[in-house]
Amino acid sequence: MSFESKIFRCHQGYLKNTDGSALLTEGTTSVLAGVYGPGDIRESRQNAQKGVVEVNFRPKIGIPTLNEKYLEQFVRKVLESAIILEDHPRSCFYVITQIMESRGSLLACSINAAVLALQDAGVSMNFIPVAVCVAVCEKEDINGVKNNQMVVGPNKEDEETQIAHMTFTFNSVTNNLACCHQQGSLSQEMYDKCLQLAQQESSDKLKAFREVLSANYIGCR
Repeated sequence: MSFESKIFRCHQGYLKNTDGSALLTEGTTSVLAGVYGPGDIRESRQNAQKGVVEVNFRPKIGIPTLNEKYLEQFVRKVLESAIILEDHPRSCFYVITQIMESRGSLLACSINAAVLALQDAGVSMNFIPVAVCVAVCEKEDINGVKNNQMVVGPNKEDEETQIAHMTFTFNSVTNNLACCHQQGSLSQEMYDKCLQLAQQESSDKLKAFREVLSANYIGCR
């Protein structure tokens, strides 16, 4: 089922050999996520109280770098906090995120693609994580004076001039901040402004998420 809004384009059920999948494009960045499970896992890695999550972060070409391995761990922690893992002891959710095009705001797009793939698979969740990227970039005005500007969903060109960059992930139930990944340093005042801007954007993105899920449900009836 395909869906397009001013915020993103999404095609759930894009892969036929998975339990759930989603191809998500935000701006000029595109990520394909596939979900398998809950499925079996080696006994040595089982948890008797709850399920586990494994994330495989695949670059467009080549093998994952250290930075991509770090992003992989961050995505996994976000998903672990959202999925009701207690319902699936001794099981595993395998999430594969394939980078199709990386031109800015990659982590936010990867989190959102994984979440939409989990929803396509019908996985029970405590809340829907909604990720928003905000960068503080140094830009020149018409007089040639350099100023710091906040950019929501920065592209590759924005990220080349950034002094800091945050990926905020919000809890869909409370709209509170669930976690944040930050690169670069900022004053507390500027950080708070970025957080407020991201929180406003997350409300719009959550509405679009719900439209995706509603369109997918109606399409299956």
